[in-house]
Amino acid sequence: MKSYKAFIFESYKLDRNKKTVTFLYSFDDKIKFEELIDFSDSKIEWKKVNDKLLEKILFNLHLAIGVGYYKAYCPKKIIIRSGILNKAQAEFWNNIYLKGLGEFFYCNKIDFRGLINFPCKNTPVFSLRADLKNRVISPLGGGKDSCLAAEILKELNYEFSLFSLRTSTIQSDTAKVINVPYFYYDRKIDPLLFKLNSEGAYNGHIPISNIYIWISLMAAVLENYNTLAFANEQSSNFGNVKYLGMEINHQYSKSGEFEKFISDYINNFVSPDLHFFSLLRPYSELKIVKEFSKYPKYFPVFSSCNRNFSITKKSEKRWCGECPKCAFTFSLLCAYNPLEKVTKIFQKNLFEDEKLLPLFQELWGEKRFKPFDCVGTPAEVRAAFLLATEKGAVRKTFIGSYFLKNIESKIRNSENLVKENLKDSLNNYLPLEFKKILILGYGKEGSYIFNYLRGKYPNLHLWIADQNKINLNNKEAKNTTLISGKTFLKNLDNFNLVIKSPGISDQIKEISEARKNGVKITSLTNIFFEKCPGTIIGVSGTKGKSTTASLIYSILKAGGKKVQLVGNIGIDPLQYLDSANKDSIFVYELSSHQLSILDKSPQIAVFINIFPDHLTYHNGFKNYADAKANITLNQKEGDYFIYNDEFPFIKSLAKKSRAETFNYNKLYALKKGAIYKDGKKIIAVKDIPLPGGHNIKNVMAALKVSELFKIKNTDIQKALKNFKALPHRLENIGTYNGITFFDDAISTTPESTLVAIEYVKETLETIFLGGENRGYKFDALIKTLKNIKIKNIVLFPDSGKQIKESLIKIYGKNKLPNILETKNMESAVRFSYRYTAKRKTCLLSTASPSYSIFKNFEAKGDLFKEAVKKLAK
Repeated sequence: MKSYKAFIFESYKLDRNKKTVTFLYSFDDKIKFEELIDFSDSKIEWKKVNDKLLEKILFNLHLAIGVGYYKAYCPKKIIIRSGILNKAQAEFWNNIYLKGLGEFFYCNKIDFRGLINFPCKNTPVFSLRADLKNRVISPLGGGKDSCLAAEILKELNYEFSLFSLRTSTIQSDTAKVINVPYFYYDRKIDPLLFKLNSEGAYNGHIPISNIYIWISLMAAVLENYNTLAFANEQSSNFGNVKYLGMEINHQYSKSGEFEKFISDYINNFVSPDLHFFSLLRPYSELKIVKEFSKYPKYFPVFSSCNRNFSITKKSEKRWCGECPKCAFTFSLLCAYNPLEKVTKIFQKNLFEDEKLLPLFQELWGEKRFKPFDCVGTPAEVRAAFLLATEKGAVRKTFIGSYFLKNIESKIRNSENLVKENLKDSLNNYLPLEFKKILILGYGKEGSYIFNYLRGKYPNLHLWIADQNKINLNNKEAKNTTLISGKTFLKNLDNFNLVIKSPGISDQIKEISEARKNGVKITSLTNIFFEKCPGTIIGVSGTKGKSTTASLIYSILKAGGKKVQLVGNIGIDPLQYLDSANKDSIFVYELSSHQLSILDKSPQIAVFINIFPDHLTYHNGFKNYADAKANITLNQKEGDYFIYNDEFPFIKSLAKKSRAETFNYNKLYALKKGAIYKDGKKIIAVKDIPLPGGHNIKNVMAALKVSELFKIKNTDIQKALKNFKALPHRLENIGTYNGITFFDDAISTTPESTLVAIEYVKETLETIFLGGENRGYKFDALIKTLKNIKIKNIVLFPDSGKQIKESLIKIYGKNKLPNILETKNMESAVRFSYRYTAKRKTCLLSTASPSYSIFKNFEAKGDLFKEAVKKLAK
């Protein structure tokens, strides 16, 4: 075979009148090639075409198409006369030529090591902005993948058109069934290449999908589209064989690795306004066939047989019935369809063809390696056969009976095999707006995420599920499917993304199962953390997190920072995303419910305390603590963790954190009635309008955050002096009939009630306890009440029963304080007026959640205040 020193990318030329692009190549300026892309049937408005962007794409398309000619002789030297690459671009093209030609190198026994070296220069290359219409090009091959992708785009309510390079009866027939606009360009390969192949030049598989991507990008700019939605699946990540230390993957240019690689390349060097991704990337081939089988309208017209698209070996039938693709597709279709129906599609029962046994043996992994074709993994094929052979007709076929006799018995845990191969991959780059999204739970956060998504993507179809009836106005209900009632948690596997409300535990069976099946479960908090361009200060703790977050916000605000208070405190963070920038600061109050599925951590994490709470929701304290730990778990070097070392669990987290850690108990000192640091007075305690020693600790945490932002001491003092305590947090609501009433409705655990008691113990005579029963232990609380000689106790259901049992155990049955058991707040307050002495205190601090008889702690506190004022004389 002849050899040449260099392969040369000569030039390319766009002819606007003929609507063609010509690409020229050569070996050593001797053998020359000319390839043509013809789009003469298109109606292009040239005035609207971004010429500079088109030029960028044509240059890269020149490089993409060149692989088919380069492979004829594979010289080591590459010369580019049509443009310049920088180092990062050259690495991209080295990669796609090397890995994309892997099968070609393997089959032709070529040593590729050190072979591919695209030239580059130290030249800056910038991407260009593009004003393109928000609509989608969906490439059409006419197989199951592209048909399913089209149905998904329809379901999501996207404007899209089908596109192909060349066309065929199969493509035009499937396009008619899909019934959306369809256009195609023609490609004319230089016939000299085929002549050289016949004379002995190298020939073989090339990364054709890369060529399709660049031609589709050209079409997007010419025809005014901003998005390419391909239909490559997770199974294409699976390689075939290793050769000279490199994994050879027939489908490399369809793989997830390459998708990420080229998406970044397009964004960095072409345009950030052109988007490329694979719509089916989360799915396995088995899952695709399962979903595709729901659309039998395609059965008479589709084909995945590659011989229909071969340039040199065209098939006259839709299915040749002999190739790996036919055998693979037949196998998978039989998993979800009767054998006779699949036989009708192929005009042949492939399971009765004994000549195909070696091919099936390769497909299910019994022999050699996976065939060099666009087929799924051996595990998928085995799973499909397990499902297919459950049907009697398949069991009786030659291939079916062979499988049952020789393969089935070797499969361990067959049920798990099927489950694993239907699982969605979380390792995908599917944009948020192209996922099938379920909003699970329609409380505050559910409505926030709905408003955000509807505002960003007004035409996107959304699903909402809630146990209660969902009420939407006519505008909101457009493109929205509502699921309510007892079955609202069913069929979570039907969605790419479930955005879960914090009110729904991630420990419940349906959520756990969906996760195991590969469904991405996320939250509003995750979405905000992912998209926020500024700094997030996350604040958590069992109690006091709202006060601490508010303190930090007030100090930073006084210091002139661009700051917002958001999160569990009841403020929607998503409303600020569009106006946020790198200088924006968000103080985010984080509950354990929000932290439980958070997969990022804030740049500044503040963890103030922890004790048992929400145990039913988290299924125990360990899961509760693990959820809280997420506030620092994913921090990295350069982040900050501010913590309270009085709690061993938090102290242990600090030792493991990758962030820089600060224990505010050691940084600040309380002496002479003031907070000091390094001997310098910061503020007097009397100037902080917050009751209780625990709030001094909260102030210390806030002070450390303010120090990170270099807030002046004068601004800190001003913010603290003017700080207004949050309602229902040891709130002194006044003295009525000589009795002082404190609303501490926020305290819903025994530990936080103990903190409140410590503040008012000198005058405390009446306390309100009880609420939702979450299995808390009350003995320590009752011992404290006994020590301070409490006189009157109100008990609310349901935990009131357990509290009374603890009272009897510690006091003795005949030595109990004065007790009222009631469901009614007015009755409780009337009791306190009757039995509390003047100059004494009545405290609402229930040591239990509110939900047994009250909507929430705010409602409980408000009822308390109303009753106190109403019943006062």
